[in-house]
Amino acid sequence: MGPGSAARMAVVGLVCLLGTGCSVVGERPGTSPEDGAGVVDGPLLTSVGASEEGMFAQVSGRLQFRSDCLLLGGTPVVWPEGTSWSRPILTIPGGDEVEVGQRVEGGGGYLDLDAVTRSFGEDVAREARRCLGGTGEIAVFNPGWEVRRVG
Repeated sequence: MGPGSAARMAVVGLVCLLGTGCSVVGERPGTSPEDGAGVVDGPLLTSVGASEEGMFAQVSGRLQFRSDCLLLGGTPVVWPEGTSWSRPILTIPGGDEVEVGQRVEGGGGYLDLDAVTRSFGEDVAREARRCLGGTGEIAVFNPGWEVRRVG
């Protein structure tokens, strides 16, 4: 962590606990969009690498596949590196398989399109924009953090 990172992350955590949402990504050295911080593989959007820091919200929902978009509760989603998709099965890092209709959860947050562009690059943002719902948000699992199938 850089100078002031612990204090900044504590403030972000407090804001999230108060229920006002989380839209701040922790520092991710070496993962600017120019470094290929995100990958588009068909409908699957993934981050690259891992980070010890991240957002403090709970990302959860049912896996959906609609209009050639892979969604989580109706929202486009950026999955951690190591996730793969072979319709109708999503394989999350660690090997668990998730079928369309099943629920998943993990640490992360919900970002707007500008934040996704800055964090994951234009290719990921373009695909997420195509799949955006009414909230204008994209679900993002923290890179390298655990995602679990629920139930």
